Amino acid sequence: MSRGKLLDIVGLIACIILALHLGHTYGHLVLPHPTPPVPYKIGQQLTDTKALSLSSSNKTLVLAASSTCPYCERGMPFYQRLAMEAKRAHVRFIAVTSEDTSHYREHLLTKGVELESVEPLKDNLEHIRSTPTLILAGRDGKVLNCWVGLLTDVQQTQVLRSLYK
Repeated sequence: MSRGKLLDIVGLIACIILALHLGHTYGHLVLPHPTPPVPYKIGQQLTDTKALSLSSSNKTLVLAASSTCPYCERGMPFYQRLAMEAKRAHVRFIAVTSEDTSHYREHLLTKGVELESVEPLKDNLEHIRSTPTLILAGRDGKVLNCWVGLLTDVQQTQVLRSLYK
């Protein structure tokens, strides 16, 4: 093999290694994780269940999450703050999960997130396909807003403001 061809191959390998390294290091900036579709639209009527008990409060905030969801775990500091703000705003804050509810309640408590209740997802909000999902509903069961995925700072502010509207 000629020296020129060998240099071409080595150069090509170096470019591939550099591209892989840059993609691994900065890929999240170029190709963000796509946000899943919102399961409930503003104004959509939720089916009230005994567990959700939407009619028991002017507003109810529902967190659909799981202890195995990395986005849910990264959002825990916000959920801690949200639990305190919801209490201050007199908004019921509950969770629904696909895992054992007592296990998930304990998980939330170890993370410093105190909610009114943790209920099974399958019996309450069947359209949720992604975690984390936050749904704010009125006493009449109508969706006031819905957020999906790991929230940006702007979205977090929007959630907090919606508690007081």
